[in-house]
Amino acid sequence: MVENRWSFGRQLYWGLIFFLGFVFLSLFFFDESERFKNLFELSLGLLAVLVACYSKRGLKILKHRPSFRRQTRWLQWLGLGCLLYMMLVGHVFSSIYALFFDRHFLDDTLVALGAATLEEGICRGFLLSGFLGLAVYYGFKRKLVWASFAAAVTFSGFHLINLLGTPVTVVSQQLFYSLAMGVFLTASYFATNNLLVPLGIHFLLDWGPSYNYQPQPSSWLTLLAVFLPLLLVSSWYLVVLERQVSDYF
Repeated sequence: MVENRWSFGRQLYWGLIFFLGFVFLSLFFFDESERFKNLFELSLGLLAVLVACYSKRGLKILKHRPSFRRQTRWLQWLGLGCLLYMMLVGHVFSSIYALFFDRHFLDDTLVALGAATLEEGICRGFLLSGFLGLAVYYGFKRKLVWASFAAAVTFSGFHLINLLGTPVTVVSQQLFYSLAMGVFLTASYFATNNLLVPLGIHFLLDWGPSYNYQPQPSSWLTLLAVFLPLLLVSSWYLVVLERQVSDYF
């Protein structure tokens, strides 16, 4: 891993500070306009990314981008296929196309940018590096895999805040697919060694008409068919990758 400017403990509590700060200030700005709240989230997200990059001296998570062997290469292609399948089933491409004809284009773009920068800044910026440093410090056997799942579970757990205004069924589904996406985004970060890659993927997945959107429950069978392969392939990739980069830690 890279030689961080901050200790893993400091990275972890700063990630928590940004999350709690977002929750508190969102309640404080509850009566403000949607545009104001979207700009606030984007500003806080950009600040989180910048501070996270400062804490670890850049966008990298590893000292060097891993060299890909045959097994990791085909796992990467398989993971990309799972992502494209998920985007097709979830009508992501048609949503992005429809967005260009939506009168709320700016607000929807701000929502996607705000969510991507804030969540990636906290989870892949602070928490992943912090958990990885913690795993190295305590000599965990599966450092990379443990840190990846710790960050993904935390990323998923953040969605519990939606219980304040969203049905339990919807939130439980959000917890599942955000866990799968969290593992995939972490795998993409390790594969490219660039924080901008998971941030960009996250933005594209959220970029669509969302003004006054109210989430509705989906079929569990559909969710499992779409996100379980993504979760399994990403997990497999992380296990294989750890064997190749074990000398980095």
